[in-house]
Amino acid sequence: MRTLEENLSYSAKRMTEVWSKRYPTIASAKPYANNPAMLAEKVYGGRLGNNKPGDGWAFRGSGILQTTGRDNFEEIENDTGVPVVSQPDLLRTFPGALKAATIFWKNRNINARADRNDATGVCKAVNGGTTGLADQRAWLAKTEKIWPDSAAPRFSTKRATTPPPQSQPK
Repeated sequence: MRTLEENLSYSAKRMTEVWSKRYPTIASAKPYANNPAMLAEKVYGGRLGNNKPGDGWAFRGSGILQTTGRDNFEEIENDTGVPVVSQPDLLRTFPGALKAATIFWKNRNINARADRNDATGVCKAVNGGTTGLADQRAWLAKTEKIWPDSAAPRFSTKRATTPPPQSQPK
């Protein structure tokens, strides 16, 4: 949850792996390699509500859940009043990044899927498909070791006390 802006600085080879349908060959990917703004326009332009020149770059993955596309930014703005359509960088900083994530999570009822450890359902709700599913399953496996389903959180009922100040030597 440290990355608040999608890194679109890909090599041509990596683009053929990530977007194999758009870039079936290295030659087709080369013009967009290490050119994040141009790549964003190519992969996000004309979809996700991105209908104006520059929308692909302006509405690239942003925030904790990597909210992508004008339509999703408009949803965040409508639900929060935060002007992220005119100021998309607000989703690339706090508190906008957190607000966007909570709205997206709530509006898509992702918590119910997460409570069932349904990594596929969460992945589809967040990404619209299963891109990144293997990584999400790996993170789920790590968290299950820390917070097993059978473990109920235990909170101390003792009130924290501040130790008395140490006397200073004279």
